[in-house]
Amino acid sequence: MYVPSVNLWLALGCALLVVTFGSSERLASVYGVAIPFTMLCTSLAYFAVITRVLHWNRAVALALVAFFVLVDGSLAISSLPKILHGGWIPLAISGTLVLISTTWLEGRRALSKSLAEQQIPIEDVLEKLPAGVGTEGTMVFLTPDPRGVPFLARHRWIRDRAQEERMVVLNIARASTPYLTHEERVTVERLSLRLVRVIARFGYMESPRIDPILRSCDAFGLQLDRDDTSFFYADPKIEAAAEHGMPRWRRELFATLQRNARPLPDDLRIRAERRIELGVTVAI
Repeated sequence: MYVPSVNLWLALGCALLVVTFGSSERLASVYGVAIPFTMLCTSLAYFAVITRVLHWNRAVALALVAFFVLVDGSLAISSLPKILHGGWIPLAISGTLVLISTTWLEGRRALSKSLAEQQIPIEDVLEKLPAGVGTEGTMVFLTPDPRGVPFLARHRWIRDRAQEERMVVLNIARASTPYLTHEERVTVERLSLRLVRVIARFGYMESPRIDPILRSCDAFGLQLDRDDTSFFYADPKIEAAAEHGMPRWRRELFATLQRNARPLPDDLRIRAERRIELGVTVAI
């Protein structure tokens, strides 16, 4: 069977672009706008990284980046006349991606804040927990805020089940380093015989997985890799906030993105038999 070569696919792609834009000159305008603006955005992103992540002196960083911004900015300004001849296309695509990305970021922050407000503070939970050790199993709550216990306030059957089982509040955070060792993976706080708080960290080059967390917890004597361990996570149902919420069009966009996003247990690769999804109304 004949398999087209890479060069053939590239040639077909270039021909399709030329046909779409009508002429090679308009196609050149697209690249003429896209490249300098990409270089300018890269310089600005570089400044943010060296000041916020690497903690460079801001004066030194500004002096270094100013040179690149001057060159890239000059190229970007000189390419402005090309916008009317096809250069608007990369700007439109970039604007759409920025809108989606910022909507997702703002929505996730609002979602995390709203979920945290529904939690019961750990101090209040400790006051009401019965004495002794839970013997029926372990409930692991996945939460973005480890200062409280989710689901107890609005799910009565969870409160009843918590009287018989041990509860573990699990929070997954990002570290400022690319990779973490096995010893650095988790922090385990035994708040009582019935309540444990676990903070798991992953480097920004690592994919969060449940197996490394379970192995690190075993080193602390906390055995969660058992058939009687259930993982609870929220399935947020988004509605409009009473005040100071997101605009309707942006909230609808975020809701669409949220519905199409993979749930956290899928990323963590938690076995389907151990998952329990709980619906939660969230106003943003």
